[in-house]
Amino acid sequence: MALNLNIYQHIMNNGLTISNPAVDAGRETSSQLMALETALNNPALDLLGIDLAVLTSARDSIASTNTNITGSVNAMATTADNAIQMSSMAQQVNRLDAMSDAVPSSCSNTTELFGSIQGENDAAFAVIDESVSALSQVIIDFMSGVIELDEFETLLTTLSDYMSAADGEISSLLSKETAKASEIKNKITSSAIAQNIAMLWDNPCSKAVMNDVLPDEIKGLLP
Repeated sequence: MALNLNIYQHIMNNGLTISNPAVDAGRETSSQLMALETALNNPALDLLGIDLAVLTSARDSIASTNTNITGSVNAMATTADNAIQMSSMAQQVNRLDAMSDAVPSSCSNTTELFGSIQGENDAAFAVIDESVSALSQVIIDFMSGVIELDEFETLLTTLSDYMSAADGEISSLLSKETAKASEIKNKITSSAIAQNIAMLWDNPCSKAVMNDVLPDEIKGLLP
């Protein structure tokens, strides 16, 4: 494909800034979680008769969710930043898979690599956003005497569990993407080595060297 000179000149003059709506939304979720964690750690709550085990469990759960979401959003940002390079690599592997498996070329590697920044985590983030908003209001209502202790403890546990489960879904998808990225890099590396071996085997200057260093199972596959 011919070089787009307009894009080239723009990047030369201005650089290239990558942005992604899913990452921006994730950062907002992370910010809201931090505010909730601060509100839940208010020492005044310790004086209001809340079951210490329930309060401690909720605090630990939300702190863990907050830490995990921060890491997940950073991972998503890295995926977005590397999207051009990784998209190119995924497309190479799409073609390699079609050749090696004798199937039509597809976009499966690309799809599996970028789900987190293309909306697949949106529902889980929405659960966290809604739970954060609800629990923030529950804390205010409890401290204002609008709701009773039993209702507060129940909502505290329930909403914390919702957030933890959604966090698990986000982490699971990102783990799959990390594994897919490793698989793609391994396939590209293996392809490059295979091409080099075939080229060097065909070269009279290097064939003797290859004959002395390559394992028999590889030499058996060469003409």
